[in-house]
Amino acid sequence: MIYQNRGYELGRMLHRWKFESEDFARAHEARGEFRALLRERGLREEDVATCELVFGELVTNALKYGKEPVAVNARLNGPTVELEIEDSGKCFSLHPSREVSVDSVGGRGLFISSVLSWSLNVDKETDRCRVTATIPIKLVREPGKSASIGKWENGTAESGSGAEPTLGW
Repeated sequence: MIYQNRGYELGRMLHRWKFESEDFARAHEARGEFRALLRERGLREEDVATCELVFGELVTNALKYGKEPVAVNARLNGPTVELEIEDSGKCFSLHPSREVSVDSVGGRGLFISSVLSWSLNVDKETDRCRVTATIPIKLVREPGKSASIGKWENGTAESGSGAEPTLGW
């Protein structure tokens, strides 16, 4: 089912990416594309940054430890962004709260992703390893309009309203 709210298509795929193993340069480009897609859809900068960080951590893990092809699906679904990262590597058990040494170079990605997401799940039931992150967001403006000045009505801002512009979930 697809939900619409003032021009936002909810529940629909934002984008799909596929990567070869260790193609970190392409993953970096995809992270920028993901950021741009979220901004186009009116997400707050804080939410864009959160989603982008989770995207980067999970894709990096898949490229480092998984097997190709690595597939990433992103969708806007109600008050969340859902990221699904799949690879053909051996799946793992999720233990994001394990302690990591302060001087360790790695080992923080799953922990960071689990803290920033409402849910982080590993599906080992298929022949591929699938990690799904559900990240809470708040849509605050219509695409292409500034969210910094009051509430948008008929394409213009109400000055002095003091209210943060919202889409009225």
